[in-house]
Amino acid sequence: MFMTPFDPASSARTLNLVWNMTGLREDERLGYAALLPTGHAIAVDHAMAARRIRAANPRLCVYLREDERLMRLGADGTPAETLFWVDNILPSQLGGDAPRCAAALDIVMRDTTKAAWAAMAEIVDAGLTPANAAAALVGTPGEIARRLAEYRAGGLRHVVLTAPPERAPYMAVERELMPLLTAMRRTPTAAAHRAQSQPGTIGWHGVAL
Repeated sequence: MFMTPFDPASSARTLNLVWNMTGLREDERLGYAALLPTGHAIAVDHAMAARRIRAANPRLCVYLREDERLMRLGADGTPAETLFWVDNILPSQLGGDAPRCAAALDIVMRDTTKAAWAAMAEIVDAGLTPANAAAALVGTPGEIARRLAEYRAGGLRHVVLTAPPERAPYMAVERELMPLLTAMRRTPTAAAHRAQSQPGTIGWHGVAL
């Protein structure tokens, strides 16, 4: 995912990438959250988890999922924005409500397209549902950056990356994807050209396009 420092007033120019950490035990959640750089965002599934994450990692942005709603929490822990959680939506399916939605998508990122799709085939064989696989972000950092740009062009402002922590590319997103997304925000045309010409580039969460 890509990221920028937490902006209390979520900008319409920003595509916010959020790591999904719902359903985890507290020790797992705190351990994985500790791996994330400043400014990254995570989603948790109950208010106590949000408070504990906020206390342990004040440098992270926190979202709280309640059923089909996803609330972006402000610095004081109160809801700053409420979104609709939507699973596995494609850019072509985005409608007028896109700015008020958070698209939940799996991510499989590798250095080459072939390696990414081979990894996805293994994940599907292990039980990933067809719906999750069909909408997943799969490819090199550059390819995933272009997919995210399509969502942003459709009006979407929040993407929840749902890859489970044991295979979530936390560091690769920070190291490879974020620079591409940041460049796309500043100079969309030139950055898009670079992403197309560099087949092994991209990343994750919390970035601004």
